[in-house]
Amino acid sequence: MTLIQGMRAVLRRWWIPAIIVVAAVGAVFALSPRSRAAAPQYKATAILVVNPSASQNGVNLPEAALEATVGTVPKLVAEQVGYTGNPAALAGQVQVANDPTVGTLTFEVRGPDGAHDAQLANAFATVLNQHLTQTAVNAYQAQVAAVVAHEKALQGQITQLQGHTDPISEAKLGAAEDQYRLALSQFQQLASQGTPAQTFNLLQSATPVPSGAARPPLGRAERSALAGVVGLLIGIAIAIGVDLLRPRIQDRHDAEREFGTVVLAEVPKLRRSELRTSAVHRNSQRFASFREAYRMLRTSILLMGGSEADHPEGVVSAAQQLLVSGPQVILVTSPMPGEGKSTTVANLAVAMAESGRRVLICNADFRSPQVHEAFGLEPGPGLTDLLVGDRGPAHLADVVHRTSVPGVSLVHSGSSVEDAAELVATKGARLLEEARAMADVVLLDTAPLLVVSDASELLPAVDAVVAVARAGKTTRDSARRSFELLDRAGIPVLGVALIGARSPMSYYYRGFYGYGKGYTRARRRPWRRRRDVVRVDGRRAPGNGSSAAEADRSSNGSPRSTSLTGRSD
Repeated sequence: MTLIQGMRAVLRRWWIPAIIVVAAVGAVFALSPRSRAAAPQYKATAILVVNPSASQNGVNLPEAALEATVGTVPKLVAEQVGYTGNPAALAGQVQVANDPTVGTLTFEVRGPDGAHDAQLANAFATVLNQHLTQTAVNAYQAQVAAVVAHEKALQGQITQLQGHTDPISEAKLGAAEDQYRLALSQFQQLASQGTPAQTFNLLQSATPVPSGAARPPLGRAERSALAGVVGLLIGIAIAIGVDLLRPRIQDRHDAEREFGTVVLAEVPKLRRSELRTSAVHRNSQRFASFREAYRMLRTSILLMGGSEADHPEGVVSAAQQLLVSGPQVILVTSPMPGEGKSTTVANLAVAMAESGRRVLICNADFRSPQVHEAFGLEPGPGLTDLLVGDRGPAHLADVVHRTSVPGVSLVHSGSSVEDAAELVATKGARLLEEARAMADVVLLDTAPLLVVSDASELLPAVDAVVAVARAGKTTRDSARRSFELLDRAGIPVLGVALIGARSPMSYYYRGFYGYGKGYTRARRRPWRRRRDVVRVDGRRAPGNGSSAAEADRSSNGSPRSTSLTGRSD
């Protein structure tokens, strides 16, 4: 999935991140305590550097850093600052770092009390320095005392052995004198060194400095904002995941990519309450976008090419050319059931009839015929009765039924048969030839393309194909398979009618462009007058907020067009 596809998936399912963000913010706000002022944080740092006079004693910086937080030093610090708790807990507040390169020890304390932090850092630095210095002095004094005691012992031995002339006594006397001279040399060396100086020098005394370190959110507002950000990220991930788990066509871009052709029209989605009265002609303003979508579909189909060469006279007038332009026999199909195929056929027929064409609908969906319900007709003899040919109607004209829409006729699917695909393959072309002579446009409502083979048998006899897809229902895989099937058949696919799309057209017709909320606002604000519009015949159309529908009624006496919305199959 590309970045743009991911953004579209989030925009399509924007309600998922919105719900999660609202839930997270509400839960955190309700469960968090009341806001309280955030305590400022301070940092205090004390630095010790190795005394050059004591460096000859071999100061071990890692060992000194360890002694600062364990053993005797924390106890001495606790006594100095008056801490009554566990010295180990006090030592846990201090961070000790050593740098052997420059010979430094750094004591750092962070907390809300700057004075206490500085006191604690200085106390650890001072006590450690005193402890190490005293340890070195004690070791020096013990060494001097040991050398002096050894000298006294050797001097006593020498005094006892003097005056003896036997060889053994003389040998012992010589050895004692040698040891005495060595002890004397050690004493002189210790005396020249002198008492050890302090181990470290204080390079920097700790002072409290405000710290900009990150701290956990304390108030309701901060916690709620953090919860909102986390919820938004989770919601975006869920929205993209749902789109990946349900690979369905959602918009124009998906349809054009998967079907391999253009989208001719985007039909807006209707409410369930608007679909229940499917046999009623829709003339109200709220169905304007629905009607205009099918008019756009009609216009797109007619612009795909003409059949002027088929006209018997060869030369036609402009009005005649308008009637013969575009493909004559159009097959309307969909990959799977329930995608709006029959609804598209019914409303496209009405749009074609509005332009002055004679339209014949042939219900070739022998499995689940439904297009007749949009016109309020009852089932009757139809195509299967002609295909079987047993004591039934002999010609297509015998089973044609007029509808309540001027210029639109319908042929039922007929009686139920088992071998419908075989009958269509053998006699379907002959019936379509009869249909060409009876109407300017023949619309075939067929079974879904990927379910049964009825529609495939009719493909060689039609002029063009219009595919129907429903946004949020048609899968991308079925769209690709339909495109491959039609491409192998060599039948020109005019394009796709996308049902239930979020088309920008509904915004203009329902919210801004003279209908719906825009019309209501014009009535509520009479001081905002519309300018008079000059029509093409030179007269002025009604102004002062009159709608386009009222202008049509004033000129014609009745609404100009009708539309049908039926149950989609």
